[in-house]
Amino acid sequence: MDRWERFLKAVHFNQLDEVPIALIVDSPSLPGFIGTTTLRYYLLQEEWLKANLFVLNRFPEIVFFPGFWIEYGMLVEPSAFGCHLKWKKDGLPFPSPIIKRYEEIDELEDPDPQTDGLMPLVLELYSYYQKVLEEKGYSIKFVAARGPLVTAAHLRGLSKFIADLRLNPQHMHKLVDKTIKLCIRWLKTQLEIINDPIGIFVLDDIPGLLSPKLFEEFGYPALKSVFNEFNDKVKAFHCDSNTSHILERLCDTGFQIFNFSHLMDISDVKRRVGNKICLMGNIPPLEVLARGTPEKVFEASKECILKAKEGSGYILSAGGGVPSAVPLENIDAMVEAVKQYGKY
Repeated sequence: MDRWERFLKAVHFNQLDEVPIALIVDSPSLPGFIGTTTLRYYLLQEEWLKANLFVLNRFPEIVFFPGFWIEYGMLVEPSAFGCHLKWKKDGLPFPSPIIKRYEEIDELEDPDPQTDGLMPLVLELYSYYQKVLEEKGYSIKFVAARGPLVTAAHLRGLSKFIADLRLNPQHMHKLVDKTIKLCIRWLKTQLEIINDPIGIFVLDDIPGLLSPKLFEEFGYPALKSVFNEFNDKVKAFHCDSNTSHILERLCDTGFQIFNFSHLMDISDVKRRVGNKICLMGNIPPLEVLARGTPEKVFEASKECILKAKEGSGYILSAGGGVPSAVPLENIDAMVEAVKQYGKY
């Protein structure tokens, strides 16, 4: 099977020949694969294209997810609201919070992806790269957005945001309502310029930091509102904070693919939601995939496969995105584990 065919069959719980492999790659990992810096990867079209094509050609068995993703770390969504952006030559950039007073929430204008922050640049690059990629026989499968909770946390500051969810909920509802609206609009705008996209990918690490009560008040309605807008697409969700305490409720927000934290036991996740959600995980990204030996990666991959492959609906991956400095032979070890233990 083609790697994307195998991936989608797992998503829909169809018959498979072997366990698919997918890895979330973006600017923390891709520049290092070709020996360039983060800034050069962001700025130079040939470096971006070289890095993305390198992993595709080097690992023909693996889906690199979401695939040809134009991102600038966590900057794109906060930049649309006017956050100050801090760049590094060889490291992830970061936005500075802008909400100092609650009154400033009411003053935030709803961003327009066509004009605000980095979004117009991303859209223009998608239009350019799409033509280049199609000439090479590739296509852009998914569009992506940082979720409404993590975007709100960047606007307010993480610790203040978490505290305000409990202490000043009326103000945080206003803020999250604005980031929900942006998340939906940003995804729809990207979909409008991509030819025949398969789905959407939302990334939000905040849900695992919330109590069940706060998740019910803020997290569930926010994510449900986003996913409800895209019922004609495959919907994927990434959260690498521990969501064991809200797992079933989280998985009821409307996504079909869940990339979850390595801190969660894959057997438990499979038992609780694996009959309705395609699981994508769960190798520890830093301790094992980046810092471990190929033997350690092989054993971790084997363990995940044996625990989760039964009944399809499983994709071998890391429990989060691929970090920097992952040895290529460690990714080879994942492929080898599937060859030995991932056959159906």
